[in-house]
Amino acid sequence: MVLEKSIFDEKNLESYDFMFSNHFMHHLSANALSGFLKIVHNKSRINFLMNDLAREPFSYFAYRIFAALFLHNSFAAYDGAISILRGFTTSDLSKAIGNAGLEESMLIKKAMIGRIFLTRKVKTQSAETR
Repeated sequence: MVLEKSIFDEKNLESYDFMFSNHFMHHLSANALSGFLKIVHNKSRINFLMNDLAREPFSYFAYRIFAALFLHNSFAAYDGAISILRGFTTSDLSKAIGNAGLEESMLIKKAMIGRIFLTRKVKTQSAETR
């Protein structure tokens, strides 16, 4: 079952086993991003995956070349480049996670060129507790 709700309506948002977002976070202000991460952390029971654009020079310039070749006079050529510039570095996401007070529970990873994602840190059992 797929449900659509506003992530910012926390009072009316149930908890879910998994939560996903794709190319959403770069549309948020810094304060809204920290609030979003806190809500996702609190409302996902098992895990979450927040995928977005990594702000990297290579991604930006490669996209600009692609857009010039294939997206003539398209809004997507302009919008895609702006989205990459609004994307994140690992440092940006670390700061947002810190502002949300979630340094110990979120993991930042880069995937492929131009992609960055957040997920819950998996707690492993130490040898003493096994």
